[in-house]
Amino acid sequence: MPGTFNGTTLTISATPVDRAPIPDEGATNVAGIAIVGSDMYCVKTTGLKTTLLKTTDYTTAKATAVKKDLNWFALGLTKIGNYLYMLAEDHKGYGGSTTIVKLDTKGNQLGTYNIKNICPNGALGITAADGTNEKFIIMHYTGSNNAGTLTFSVVNWKESLYFKTTAKIAEPQ
Repeated sequence: MPGTFNGTTLTISATPVDRAPIPDEGATNVAGIAIVGSDMYCVKTTGLKTTLLKTTDYTTAKATAVKKDLNWFALGLTKIGNYLYMLAEDHKGYGGSTTIVKLDTKGNQLGTYNIKNICPNGALGITAADGTNEKFIIMHYTGSNNAGTLTFSVVNWKESLYFKTTAKIAEPQ
């Protein structure tokens, strides 16, 4: 994405392009997208009513609901191989019951990994750290009273190991 920076202001030059429409499904939170082959998956959530949507061509085809009422508050979505991994809470929002939920591409729950001990104050995002093993990078707060400091933890589903690296979010100058 081209842009310019004059020392004070960053200006991004981008041409918006309308692509595949994703139906609202009554959602208040778009939690994430993941691409498996040529299919794009998206999770949208309101409270504990999360819907997994899919489009077979994310440049043109309308997304449709694959599975409704996943009974999680979705926070993020990533994929490893042909599986989807949803970062989620078991109640209506952030707050310490953070779990990674393994799903197949039909939205069926295949397993869970509670990471409350890693993210006691809730998590913000998930991405795959290793495309062949079930390893993830989770971004979460280090403390409930310091929202400006985040920790990135590498979580290994199979070995239940994690490692922390703390990064301070830069305050606006």
